[in-house]
Amino acid sequence: SIERARAAVVALYDARSTRATRDEANAHLMALSEDPRAASVALGLLERARGDANVAYYAANALSATTRSRERWNGASEGAREAMMRRTTAAFAATANDETTETAARRLGLALARGGARMGSAKMREVVETAFGAVRSSGVGSSAMRAGMELLALAAEACDEAETSSRRELAMACANEGERVLITVREVFSACGSARSRQTDALKASCVRAARGWLKLDPSGDVGGGLRLSPTEFAVRHGQLFGDVLQCLAIESGGCGAAAVDFLVDLHQGRSGGEAEEFQAMNAVTRGLLAHASAANDSDDGVSLARNICLVAVALSERCVSVLARGDEDSLALVSLILSLMERHGREVTEVAVDFFLMMDVVGVSSRHESLRAPMHARLTEVLLKQATLPDDFTTWAVANEDEDTFERFREHVVADLLDNCYGVLRGQYFSIIGSALGAAQNWQAAEAGAFALRAPASRVNDDLEDAPSEEIETFLAQLLSTISEHTTDNSGLFSSHQLVRAGTCRLIASYANWLGRRGPTANSVAQAARARGVLMYITSSFPHPPAWSRAALAFKSVCSRCARHLKEPSTFAALLEHTERCIADVRLTFESEDDEDGRASVTEGLARVIAAMPVQQASEASARLIAPVLARCKRIAAEMAPQIPPNQIAHASAARAMAAELALIAASVRFLEFLPSATIASSCEHPAISVLAAAWPTLEEIVAKRTWQAPSVIKAAAEIYVAALLSAKESSVNMIVPMLESIARTFMATKCASLLEPIATAIEVASISSPESGTSELLPSAPHVGATLSAAFSQIACETVRGVRSGSDDWDLAEALFSTARTFVIFAPAQGLANETLFEVLDLSVAALELREYAPVRASLALLNAIISPGEKSKRSAPWVANACRVDEYFLSRGPLAANAILRAACAEITPRACLRPAASFLATLLHTAPDVVTPWIITAIDALEPIHPARERFAATLARRPPLPHPRLVAALCDFVFIAIGVGDVDDLLAYDV
Repeated sequence: SIERARAAVVALYDARSTRATRDEANAHLMALSEDPRAASVALGLLERARGDANVAYYAANALSATTRSRERWNGASEGAREAMMRRTTAAFAATANDETTETAARRLGLALARGGARMGSAKMREVVETAFGAVRSSGVGSSAMRAGMELLALAAEACDEAETSSRRELAMACANEGERVLITVREVFSACGSARSRQTDALKASCVRAARGWLKLDPSGDVGGGLRLSPTEFAVRHGQLFGDVLQCLAIESGGCGAAAVDFLVDLHQGRSGGEAEEFQAMNAVTRGLLAHASAANDSDDGVSLARNICLVAVALSERCVSVLARGDEDSLALVSLILSLMERHGREVTEVAVDFFLMMDVVGVSSRHESLRAPMHARLTEVLLKQATLPDDFTTWAVANEDEDTFERFREHVVADLLDNCYGVLRGQYFSIIGSALGAAQNWQAAEAGAFALRAPASRVNDDLEDAPSEEIETFLAQLLSTISEHTTDNSGLFSSHQLVRAGTCRLIASYANWLGRRGPTANSVAQAARARGVLMYITSSFPHPPAWSRAALAFKSVCSRCARHLKEPSTFAALLEHTERCIADVRLTFESEDDEDGRASVTEGLARVIAAMPVQQASEASARLIAPVLARCKRIAAEMAPQIPPNQIAHASAARAMAAELALIAASVRFLEFLPSATIASSCEHPAISVLAAAWPTLEEIVAKRTWQAPSVIKAAAEIYVAALLSAKESSVNMIVPMLESIARTFMATKCASLLEPIATAIEVASISSPESGTSELLPSAPHVGATLSAAFSQIACETVRGVRSGSDDWDLAEALFSTARTFVIFAPAQGLANETLFEVLDLSVAALELREYAPVRASLALLNAIISPGEKSKRSAPWVANACRVDEYFLSRGPLAANAILRAACAEITPRACLRPAASFLATLLHTAPDVVTPWIITAIDALEPIHPARERFAATLARRPPLPHPRLVAALCDFVFIAIGVGDVDDLLAYDV
């Protein structure tokens, strides 16, 4: 009842109420909000108790919610809606005239505006008249004027937010009120004068919003962005109001400044005028912004005004940047103002102002005023460098007021873009500015920011130096890297003064690794080699510093990769390897989470890149030395864990991660040891990747054979070693495939790890040879022994996997890996793959997978089935496929109906992942093209089994019955459309196109 609702509101806001009473009142009001009678109760409250501000506000909110909800609004009858609007209008008039219920009146205005928009243009005009009546009925300081002006703004906003068709009709019907609104707004501003108060600021905000809202409504019904007047038209017709809006930028109270920004931004996104008109309007806006310069710059509280100025300046630049770039007096003053605001207020303003300078850089340098070329970018560089500097009292992120992610995003995605542009204009001068700042650095924070600023344009610098060497820049970089090298162990040096400076400097070194390793005149080779060794000493000295460790590891990899030719001499590499191992020993490693990255992998990869640049014989020896410490650590971990873990128990997670991390280093060392077969033949020595695997094999076998180390992470790491060795050695790895397959099969039977199937698939590809001309694929003639071992390993693993899934393990990740391996088997070794009896058990499992919801196993299943049914015309005519054609045909003849039924049932029930629909349709289309008269009844039977009956059943059946069948692409499209109709995203008429 109304009285109960009133009592509940009173109890909820009464300070004397107990907690239990307030909870009971809140529960009642929450239940009432879901009741269809909520609007009726709210209207009753407004009529009986509108003098109570709390009751009136609750009731106004309830009515606002009713007009906001399409479901509630449409649930009321037309008469009920009319009555609600009439009674709400009366309540608005009463509450608007009472200072204590002004807030409720504003909420009622929102309800009236939404209701008017829903009921159409005639009702909206009534709402507008109600607003005008409230504005005219009282003085400038009254609550009625504020509520009426707010209703004018809300009415325009409701029209603009209406659905497209309704918006067009409302705009065409109501737009003519725009001039009347603008006159009223101008009169209100004139009456307010320069007076400031909370109420006056709120009134001005409503005025600006009303002007913006009504200018967005175009009499033509246009729903485009921006206002219907150009800046020049508005300035000419409503010059005083234009100035008033610009003045509002400085009024933060009541949302006035934000409303002025929205108005001016939309104004600059509207209609365009001639060039002379644009210049006139731009100057008017610019002068208005400059008028706020003193207030925005002189006060710590001016940050909001500064942001507002920058937001409008950005809109101005987006509209007429070419005019701004000409650099008249006002434009130059505006650029200077924005730079000073960035410097004065920091990141909060810089994040907004960045787009202004990005737009300025759209204009060619030669087309800009001289002051907007190098001078502007030189000052911008200095300002941005200050913005990119951590606070003087910063120590660590753990205790900082700054948020690390926020600061990094600001630097890497805001400041870095602008600094890159600054370099593009300044070139060598850019490095002079940053170099001077580094020379004058008073603390480590300035050094860290300088390293960032030097790194920001590195990509462009590297490209420029590649195209056209610059003695000025290259001299600077050479001196910089020499200075960095001098700070290897001197912790008082500029680039070693703090851990974060080391981290930033390592990133800087990595960004210029391309330049560091660039081939130049022979005379410079000695200097380049010394420079590379020097920075590597600095990088490795940064390893023990936790914040710098990961950055240093990546920098080490980059420098080694680019400068390998300077580091490959045996003595140089041996010294580097020994020094690196010694520095890594000081790194505190943790394996608390699987997501923790091991920087040692990057270091190992860098060393492997150097080895890859050596002659084969030397590379084999160096790679063995590289993994020797890793193998020693593996043995030590195993020995330490042996007494702690029972023989039949798997090691705890951290121990398993530690072992897996060591094995991952072996994989990293092998991954890039690629040498041409001719090189290994000419040197009459073993491929370096095989040497590494041979050295690691006894330890690796011992590890994977023990139950202790059969954790998935360890097995996956071992599998990665196999894959890396196979891909690096390629055909040179043929002799190691047989023992590897035998080991994998044994390990799989003990662990059932899906990761072990990847090296099998890789071995098949490596040991095969394909002929594009004949379409044949077969195992290498030099590897006759691989076929039997491969078939045995595949059969063993496939049988175990199929048995496990059928027994209820639901390990579809393992099945997915099996499907992918089987596909590789039949494509690259069809003679062995198609003849393998286990293949057809795998195909049965792949058919069963067609009704899964998970994307990966369904995708892999369809890839296997499509590879079998459609290997390609050339492959199909090759001897292995011809020899096994009968077995394949017999299989699909017996399993085809089951596959067709599974595909269509799952697809039409929205079980099949959407991305798999086309491969599934391709499989059915290929089957149908192979034997149309046999396969068509399978599909029709599957369709007839669907529930409910498919609406396009007859039409689609006729499409399938066409002879000859539709071309394969069109048949695939027809099958997909049939599914889309079943799931409600297509229309039956979509199938008419296939009758043409």
